[in-house]
Amino acid sequence: MLYAVAPADPQATPRHEVDIVLEVGTGMTSEAWRFAIAGNNVVELWISRSWASVLYGPYENYLVLPSRLAPPPEAGHALDPDLHVSDPGVDRLLQALIQRDTKALAAAVLYDGNGTIRSEQCTPSRPRIQPLDPRSVEVELTQITTRAGGVHSIINVPEGAVPPAKHLIVISIDKGHGEWVDAGLLEANGQIVGISLAGCVIMPPLRFLVAPLESRPGTTPEPRTGITYVDRAIDAYEAGDREAIRAAFIFRSIRCTTDPNGSDGPPRCRADEPPGTPVAMASFASCEGYYTRADEIDGFLNYITAPGVAWRLGAILDVGPPTENGRFFGESTIALLEPTRSDQERGTIALLFSSRGVSAVWSGCGVEPTLARLARFGQSSAHDYLLAPPPKR
Repeated sequence: MLYAVAPADPQATPRHEVDIVLEVGTGMTSEAWRFAIAGNNVVELWISRSWASVLYGPYENYLVLPSRLAPPPEAGHALDPDLHVSDPGVDRLLQALIQRDTKALAAAVLYDGNGTIRSEQCTPSRPRIQPLDPRSVEVELTQITTRAGGVHSIINVPEGAVPPAKHLIVISIDKGHGEWVDAGLLEANGQIVGISLAGCVIMPPLRFLVAPLESRPGTTPEPRTGITYVDRAIDAYEAGDREAIRAAFIFRSIRCTTDPNGSDGPPRCRADEPPGTPVAMASFASCEGYYTRADEIDGFLNYITAPGVAWRLGAILDVGPPTENGRFFGESTIALLEPTRSDQERGTIALLFSSRGVSAVWSGCGVEPTLARLARFGQSSAHDYLLAPPPKR
């Protein structure tokens, strides 16, 4: 989509008059594609996942304002004294934010036994979690109070989340140069129990059918959902039972072609298959989605059941119906399985369930932990809002 059009930096090389920026992709994977225009020619294409300083000059000089540049209320609900919700603890934090009172927010921070608070930030590569001491917390809260343009939304955090928050207050932050980003405050009983740093907020799923391991340490026996086909698949993966894993798949019937278009296109017909022959295919995704014939998934089974490899249940999510951000095949029940020991070649995998079984397996792009998977699916999850985002114009 078109992000913005602006006059070029007069010092830029190569020399050009106008920059046209497209936003390609959504969420954590979005990229800025900046086309440098000189006369009727494109003289440079610059691609980056960093949105800082994408364009030059003050807003009033832009030919088309950045899509993320949105004065309140488009940046969220305006920081108005009348802004309040039905929760007293959240309302206290909102009033401190409206008054841009960094000290009041800092006084509401609940530190752990080490004198730190958990901070989260999603990045293009993977989410990052780190403890913040009081000095660092003050720096982050100062940025929020001085640059907040509005409250984008307030999300009810599902039971089982880590840290155990009740609400996520998503705040729109003006970083300048036409860039709006989000920051988040995790709230429980009027206290701040976690901070999502300005840049990209890690969103929770709609709910947990099985909570993440971090919130259920040492739980025995391993919890299950009570959904037969989901629990049967989890049992198969944890047992390393090749045939049970194979049987858990729901294969899609896709007509073959003699001219396939990419790995995510229809399968190439075999010599004995006329074009248009229905073929049973298993659905997978790593960096991109792709199909594998049902009779050719032994490579995946070898990967899952290799000697010395074992899997355990990380979490099971309900991400609700597909949102405008889209989701791989649109399934709403997702199980995360992680290796039982550190593995340089294997990260957490996601099983996506239809109403009968495993409709797709997502291994992600690179080796990623459960947190990364939670963050990625949380970004495209439906949410239970205490305060919904304002309608788009």
